[in-house]
Amino acid sequence: MIELRRQVERIVRPIQGSQRRKDRMREELLAHLTRLYEEEAAVPGTAEQTSLTRAIARFGDPVQLRGELQATVPRFERVFCTPLPTGKWNARRPGESTTAFLRRVVPRVTLINAVLWFLFVAFLHGVVRRPNNVNLSGFIWLHIAYVVTFPMGTYGPILLGGMFVAERKRLATASGAKWRAGLRMAGYAVGASLCISGTFVMFMLLFNRAAGFEVFTPFLNWCVVGCWTLAFIPVFALQVRELRRFEEWTGLDLDDLPSEANTAIGG
Repeated sequence: MIELRRQVERIVRPIQGSQRRKDRMREELLAHLTRLYEEEAAVPGTAEQTSLTRAIARFGDPVQLRGELQATVPRFERVFCTPLPTGKWNARRPGESTTAFLRRVVPRVTLINAVLWFLFVAFLHGVVRRPNNVNLSGFIWLHIAYVVTFPMGTYGPILLGGMFVAERKRLATASGAKWRAGLRMAGYAVGASLCISGTFVMFMLLFNRAAGFEVFTPFLNWCVVGCWTLAFIPVFALQVRELRRFEEWTGLDLDDLPSEANTAIGG
């Protein structure tokens, strides 16, 4: 029940701790609250909303429970998991779809990174300029390489991962033949891997053009693609888990929490 999850999330979301620890807290609290709700619902003649209200009342005060759970988090972990002030600018907001999140964040982040990269490239051009080897047009191509490849390699897998999670949800509730959904899920996973490997290849090719000679050989390009394809399997699995966490927990909109706490930052 979504209201039970919201009550648990009110307690856990503001806690400063690792994702793994907070996930464990969520599952334990949800199991306990669900048991209380089932006990109340088993009373003959009790309405659903009444059972929910009584279960939440028996569960305890969220502020007190949050303080008790926060006290179990080691001090080092609390400091390490403190949200950065700028992190919320690029965090996905509760209730926000994957596409809406990307439309809001990608242009701004790409522009900021383009400006920073331009300053870095301009610095390199002034320091290591070699007329016979590296020229201004080469550094411009290097700048283009970064601006073009950054969004594709960073946010392409997020978009495809979101489509993978949505397809997985439909697959769980679908009846009949499910092989088409399975193929689509496999296609999203392969596409996300190609976004990353394609980003590497494009960047290395443009880097060669910027340098004026073959820094990255075709053999090295294929090695990078092969290694990343193998490494991407667990990386994509982690990304899918993060997207599922958002849908189940951090994507819940909690109106009674401050705006700083009612965010997906830190999970």
